[in-house]
Amino acid sequence: MRRALAVAAAAALACSGGGPGRAPGAGGPSDDTAEWLSCRVGADCNWLIGEGGWPVAVNRARTQDYQAWVHSQAPFTTYYTPSDCFAHGEEFDDYSARSEGAVACAAGSCRIDLEPGCTNRP
Repeated sequence: MRRALAVAAAAALACSGGGPGRAPGAGGPSDDTAEWLSCRVGADCNWLIGEGGWPVAVNRARTQDYQAWVHSQAPFTTYYTPSDCFAHGEEFDDYSARSEGAVACAAGSCRIDLEPGCTNRP
């Protein structure tokens, strides 16, 4: 059950609402998500690599809590990964570099305001 939830959360994070780091609920358990993502201004948000290797934007003051949660997940947890989205590693590297400058606070939530532009489609 936990694995299925992690897969669903990572897929929702990467696929809905414009890509990784943008969807509410991207951070983890729902009790902490609001605090992990909450912001008033862009300076409240911090860019980092989160679940499944995707760039995410989280509340700067809660970064350590978010990272601890990510590291607490079972090592066999399956995520929607960058290689599921991008055909070439260079494309992900480009997206990741550009995402760092696209961190924003929108509607009280930290997000990466940039579409990943997946190229690895079935």
